[in-house]
Amino acid sequence: TTDYVWSFTTEASPSDLSTSIKSASASGSVKPGDLITYTISLTNTGGADVNVMVVDVLGSYYTVFNALDFTEAPTGTLSWLGVVPGHQTVTLRFVARVKGLGELPFGVTVLANTATVDDGINPTLNLVAANPPTVAVYGNYLPVIRR
Repeated sequence: TTDYVWSFTTEASPSDLSTSIKSASASGSVKPGDLITYTISLTNTGGADVNVMVVDVLGSYYTVFNALDFTEAPTGTLSWLGVVPGHQTVTLRFVARVKGLGELPFGVTVLANTATVDDGINPTLNLVAANPPTVAVYGNYLPVIRR
């Protein structure tokens, strides 16, 4: 008789975070001092678990109100380091406050905010909310008249 030895190798498909998204709780016009919750959905469509670093540097028009799922550095930079399992989604949130009137430029400003997602394997992703909020600040300049 002949004995056969069978060997099987199962490989998980590589990680893929390319369908990950970022959203903001507000779109359209907001006011100075308003709170905006940002949600980052890290979706791994591949079969392999992946270590991920997410960094969100708030723009000059925001301050951190609540870091929630992130770690906040003294500079206001938010970061998260964790694992996104294969074929699953990890959801991260933080709350930012729009700065006050004296800290915003005159006119309409788009409050864009970008998060970078790096898994050390695939190209770094830059996630931006599809419809970022805007803030409008107007002022009147009155001439000084002396007699």
